[in-house]
Amino acid sequence: MTEGGTPADFERWVEPHLTTLARFAARRVGPDDRDRAVQQALIRAWQRWSTYDASRGSGVAWLLRIVANEPARDHTRQPAREMVELVDSVGPAHPTRDVDLERAVDGLSRRERLAVDLRYFVDLDLAAVAEVVHSAPATVESTLNQARRSLLRLVGDDEDSMDHRLSVASRRWRDEQPPAPEVPLDRLDEALRRRVPWRRAASAAVAVLLLAGGAVALASGLGRGGDSPPAEADTSPTPVAHRAVQTVPFRDLEPKHPALGREQNGVPVTPYDDLTATGDISGTVHPGDTLVFDAVLEAPGLVSLLPCPDYTITFGALTTTRQLNCAQVPYFASLVRSTGKVTGFRPVLPAGTRVTFRMQVTVPDQLGRQRVQWALDGPHAMPGFSGAVDVTPR
Repeated sequence: MTEGGTPADFERWVEPHLTTLARFAARRVGPDDRDRAVQQALIRAWQRWSTYDASRGSGVAWLLRIVANEPARDHTRQPAREMVELVDSVGPAHPTRDVDLERAVDGLSRRERLAVDLRYFVDLDLAAVAEVVHSAPATVESTLNQARRSLLRLVGDDEDSMDHRLSVASRRWRDEQPPAPEVPLDRLDEALRRRVPWRRAASAAVAVLLLAGGAVALASGLGRGGDSPPAEADTSPTPVAHRAVQTVPFRDLEPKHPALGREQNGVPVTPYDDLTATGDISGTVHPGDTLVFDAVLEAPGLVSLLPCPDYTITFGALTTTRQLNCAQVPYFASLVRSTGKVTGFRPVLPAGTRVTFRMQVTVPDQLGRQRVQWALDGPHAMPGFSGAVDVTPR
């Protein structure tokens, strides 16, 4: 246990770690709230300093876990067209900033994003990352490998160069960061609001958010309470209140058969490989009717819908291929290429968001119980679902 000390002693103890804390806070809450998050974490650290045990871990890991428990940046709070910030112009200060990669990092899963942030952007070694997340270095390395593969699917690149690309982008990001804030000596004894565990707050917050029509992740922090993040084995879901469902209307679009990916070790790789597709197809119809159903797509990371993929509906012995109505998807993003070129807004599937597409197909002249299958074209293992309808005479 740490012996009681003065605020000046505490300031001297944390000062070597301020830059590291500031980097992590910037990744957690964004640049605008970075200083607030660091200072609140330092206040909490001072008030718990007597509980710190150096025999159980380093001081910087203990401090980083406190920062980790500050509320994280909410990527779903912005309007849909601002999910990825549009850069109006590329100035001379950062002509080679890899914004494409930085935005793709935002599309990683929570665990992958944490590992990438700590290893690359905060600049910790594997052992230090493992200490912060209460895991083994080998497990952290496995998570980083998985994150790099996810980034390959999002931005496309050579697997061997992704580590270098992340290193270059994160080094440039660190060079852009302002100096860390000072220790708030005059506020160290300030009473901070006690954080309510997300399991207790979730039900009430969902009701409020649904009334407001918002889309806010209720618990994107790392911890389950206290200063320690969950162990690697923790699979507790993050409760999320999604915005009211907006169904993308049906449009009868001719298929384009776009080239969606590339081959890697002889296997086609596309941005849609990890998509899930769900839907319900059932009922009784007649020949010549229009069967209407919904196809729901969900991606684990941000996925661009440019080029727009095709889909195929197989109704009994009849097969119909059409292009997805990407132009009316209510989520858009703009990217800045590493060359400095700014793309226009393009439709995207946001990470963890269910996007519903209305589907229509003409019922063929085949009586009896018929199997109907929907599949997205392009990926090696096409995401899809199926159902059955009864086709009866009029």
